[in-house]
Amino acid sequence: MLNTAEDKFYIKENLEQKLTWKDQGLKSWEAINKEKLPEAKTGKMSFDQAKEMLDKKQNGYNDYHNRLLSFSIKTLKAHNKPDRLAIFNLIDDILLHPDEVYLAEKGSNKTYQLRYIKFYKDKPVIVISEINGEEMQIKTWFEMDTDKIDRDWRQGILIKK
Repeated sequence: MLNTAEDKFYIKENLEQKLTWKDQGLKSWEAINKEKLPEAKTGKMSFDQAKEMLDKKQNGYNDYHNRLLSFSIKTLKAHNKPDRLAIFNLIDDILLHPDEVYLAEKGSNKTYQLRYIKFYKDKPVIVISEINGEEMQIKTWFEMDTDKIDRDWRQGILIKK
């Protein structure tokens, strides 16, 4: 029986899909949420306000390792919903100060993602970027369903804790 991340390195296929937060010695969301976590500074934001913020980031966003992530207006338009716009201002904080970052494979097209997770009080938030050749592109961001965070998003190769 496989018990640790090291044991799973012998698995040749889909390694990043088989590793979870448990394998990497991390606490569950339920345990994390009992700790003192920062408040998420969110608020109502219009599409125009979000676009203005994005326009100021002409070169894109940098993450904690100073990697450049592009963010297209097309992506912003696709996420023009009140719940997404309300947390748009958190993207910088999540990329610069993530609590966990996972490298994971997505779908049958074998696209790789970096999943940046930040734990706020009662509100885990994720920013997902896709790696396309030499470029990383922000594809989505959202408040994670606390019932699904451990099962659906905290998997892959942990590259930052």
